[in-house]
Amino acid sequence: MAFLKFLGRHKEGAEKFKEELEAPPAPPEYRVRTLQKEQPTVEVKTEEPKVEEVVSTERETKVTPLERRAVSKTKEQLAVREGLVLTKPIFVMAENFMEMVREISSANSVLRKSNDELKRLDELKTDKDKEFEKWKRSLEDIQRKLIFVDKTLFEAK
Repeated sequence: MAFLKFLGRHKEGAEKFKEELEAPPAPPEYRVRTLQKEQPTVEVKTEEPKVEEVVSTERETKVTPLERRAVSKTKEQLAVREGLVLTKPIFVMAENFMEMVREISSANSVLRKSNDELKRLDELKTDKDKEFEKWKRSLEDIQRKLIFVDKTLFEAK
């Protein structure tokens, strides 16, 4: 898990850290298979797509027959795709399934640790803010007292 090294605490320097940072390896190819005897049923709707022409007031847009055919073909493909209903389970083969599970669990543990650290940092920030407010109030109190002393000393003259 070289790609998660940035979560660790490196003290070697920024140049070395940039050299060690790698891209994660490409994921393995997965094959999706269904049982050959039991294919999912697909309902095909045979409706003609309605093409409406938009007339602009400033300038006329001309739609070529080629563009119309491309749009209607795309609409037909989308209509077939929307009607797809899977009735049987899909089986997925993964050769390195246990390794994937271990990688996911280690990533989850790293995320949990980082989440705990973030919570701790948030608590430290709230404590710091409370101390700052306390310090600010004490300074304001001292300022009021100094102003009072200043007024009493210099008004007596």
